[in-house]
Amino acid sequence: ASRFYAKPLAELTTLQGREILQSTVDLAQGLGFEVVYGDTDSIMINTNSNNLQEVMTVGTTVKKEVNKKYRLLEIEIDGVYKSMLLLKKKKYAALKVEHGVDGQITTVMEQKGLDIVRRDWSLIAKAQGNRALDLILSGRPAEDVVEDIHESLRRCRAELVAGAVTMDQFVITKQLTKRPEDYPDAANQAHVQVALRLRAAGKHEGTNQGETVPYVSAVKTDASGEDIAAGKCGAAGGKGLADRAYHPDEVTAEGPGLKLDLPYYLSQQVHPVVSRLCQPI
Repeated sequence: ASRFYAKPLAELTTLQGREILQSTVDLAQGLGFEVVYGDTDSIMINTNSNNLQEVMTVGTTVKKEVNKKYRLLEIEIDGVYKSMLLLKKKKYAALKVEHGVDGQITTVMEQKGLDIVRRDWSLIAKAQGNRALDLILSGRPAEDVVEDIHESLRRCRAELVAGAVTMDQFVITKQLTKRPEDYPDAANQAHVQVALRLRAAGKHEGTNQGETVPYVSAVKTDASGEDIAAGKCGAAGGKGLADRAYHPDEVTAEGPGLKLDLPYYLSQQVHPVVSRLCQPI
């Protein structure tokens, strides 16, 4: 609809971007460096060195050679990673090397596109995911890392069974993109079901478009820690998450009538997050 509409120009722009990126990859490889990742306007090079000065020298060399080719385009050294877990395009975690105020070299975790940065995962799942990431990027032997992750998961399960995890760790949040009554598939949307119940009870917070709804998965059964210990992960009776979603206050108010759906948190929250991170190892 734009009076400047010209699809060939748009295609030319993206084509040029791809060609520039590919030629940058080819140039780096021609200099003898291994390109491990590239996306839109960047490339990552494995320097095969643990010496920061050597790494910066490699970066400077590549930067100079690339920038020689262009007058209006520059590549810069964006950062140095000590170790990296690359899952797929736009999904990775890495330890970024930084210089502290006292001149000491430190590392900070950088995450892109991973499950644990999204809001629709509970704090307990995120905590286990971050623990697994710390171990994977620690540089220790894979066998030791895997055993420590298994131990962390066993401890998580034991704490759930013992009731040692606070309610806030189970909360999942999701934003209402429209009014609750305007969802055509409201019956299948956990946060919408909770919002509709809140509205029916005369509550206003978390019931309007744009607001965030907190909820937990719970079951009206005698499901308890013993069920999990016995490996019964079907305590929810086959119902979908929308049928088991409750506001945290509802679970607290119900007392023994509602129990947190612990098998759901183990099998559908903690396990998927950790297993995806562990796939490469």
